[in-house]
Amino acid sequence: MNIYLKLTLLVVAMGLFNTSSADELTFINAQNAKDNNNYKQAVLLFTEAAEQGYLDANYLLALMYLEGDGVKQDYNQAFYWFTKSAEQGHTTSQINLAVMYSNGTGVPESHERAAYWYKKAAHLGHVEAQFSLAERYRLGFGVQQSNKRAFWWYIQAAGRGSVKAEKMLERF
Repeated sequence: MNIYLKLTLLVVAMGLFNTSSADELTFINAQNAKDNNNYKQAVLLFTEAAEQGYLDANYLLALMYLEGDGVKQDYNQAFYWFTKSAEQGHTTSQINLAVMYSNGTGVPESHERAAYWYKKAAHLGHVEAQFSLAERYRLGFGVQQSNKRAFWWYIQAAGRGSVKAEKMLERF
């Protein structure tokens, strides 16, 4: 048993941290394991933290599977972990699901499902999602074409600093 795991168990057993702190400690230990190229331990600890509800663990575990980073590339696992965190409001996971659906990466290509996830992230203020959603409305890609909605989402993205959205607004 490595030193990080021993310390985690000792701290939790002593009741020094509440559950959320223990989850965070597991997550930190997972990051340390990954940084030290101990991928097997990292996957175990990220999985443990993810199952305890730590959103960033879901996301990083999904990325490892998506990119084959220290694990065998597995789009099904990536999709599973992205979905778990996306459903809880993790905007970057929502974007990743949108991209997976747009490209048909590990899932059947569905521009409607991609738009669904872009909308979720856009409503939570994710600037790239706002721009992507504006583009989809402008082109009618996975959504009903609407210049009015495209314009509105370009304004939202521009308001958050998107230069691309500002350039698109100049066209309207």
